[in-house]
Amino acid sequence: MKGMPLFSFVAPFALILSAYGSGFPNPLTYRTGGTPAAAVVVDFNHDGFPDIATANQRDLNVSILLANADGTFTQARNYPIAGYPEDIASGDLDGDGNPDLAISEELGTIDIMLGRADGTFVLSPQIYVGDKLTGIQVGDFNLDGKQDLALCVYKYNLPGQGAVGIFLGNGDGTFQSYVPYFAGQNPYYLVATDLNNDGILDLAVSDQDMRGTHKNLAILLGNGDGSFPAPLLSRVAARRGKGITAGDINGDGIVDLATSADDKVFALLGHGDGNFTMSAGFDTSDYFLRLTLGDVDGDGKVDLIAPPGACFLRRNGRLPQTHVYRGNGDGKFGNQLANNFGCSFAAVSDFNRDGIPDLLAGGLNGVRVALGAAQHTSDH
Repeated sequence: MKGMPLFSFVAPFALILSAYGSGFPNPLTYRTGGTPAAAVVVDFNHDGFPDIATANQRDLNVSILLANADGTFTQARNYPIAGYPEDIASGDLDGDGNPDLAISEELGTIDIMLGRADGTFVLSPQIYVGDKLTGIQVGDFNLDGKQDLALCVYKYNLPGQGAVGIFLGNGDGTFQSYVPYFAGQNPYYLVATDLNNDGILDLAVSDQDMRGTHKNLAILLGNGDGSFPAPLLSRVAARRGKGITAGDINGDGIVDLATSADDKVFALLGHGDGNFTMSAGFDTSDYFLRLTLGDVDGDGKVDLIAPPGACFLRRNGRLPQTHVYRGNGDGKFGNQLANNFGCSFAAVSDFNRDGIPDLLAGGLNGVRVALGAAQHTSDH
């Protein structure tokens, strides 16, 4: 669809709100380091069951929880890091077949943790960047079979000069000096996926837009050599961009996006060429920093999980809540399930391999896992 604008618009739908109290009964709670801010779900020890890694802001460490076959987890093993973590990503960074971790820090460094086959890790020397780092993604951006890093470089003191930094991997857990690419005014979070079906990883970046230009979403289509042309910039709303995630919201096999701007959430349906149509935009009662798409209720349709990203910022006299918006399968979302299950991040997985979706969420001092989340939501 050459020459099309980045977005076209259809009429927003009327969101049906329905409160379900705590939402998921009897979740299992596991302690991690203090104030986990982000997590990844990966099988670190090759036993076929997904494990959990959290990046913890208060205790400046990373917690590893290895899964048991019944969906429970071992006591967390904590690895200290030097700085205040913002985000965490996983991939095989040194080419040994074991998942590794990369953690972005607010004070401008990247922690690399190289995984062993048993689920333990070795901390490598830090990568110093010097500016605040927020969102991080792992992927092979130059198609050389080695995993690279993409990070949001957020300049607090120089609004309008932020960028996405690409660190090409050497294949041994080390990286080349980063190359910056303009991605809006103050990029905050990003996702790496193929947005135009050319087999090359692209980037979708949310922008906090500190200069008020309202271009708060950037699409960077990869060239396949690790470089990116000038971004496609869009005004999603007259607000600052926050969270962003990718998935197939309407079941057409094309990657879609969900993004948030202050207390609004938007679903953007992909055309398969890097352009999008806004399918849904609705007001919420919280600011959402981390969005996740996944089938929570087991009906084969993608749902939207929206945790606020912070557990302690009261709004209207109450603590923030995670919201689950049930997908209709057509690019829109129906009933809202508001609950106090978690507040900092969320993920959908099948931790006990019973074929029923489970839900993970982060809290102030740990994570909570609801096994068989679909069984708890299907009757509502």
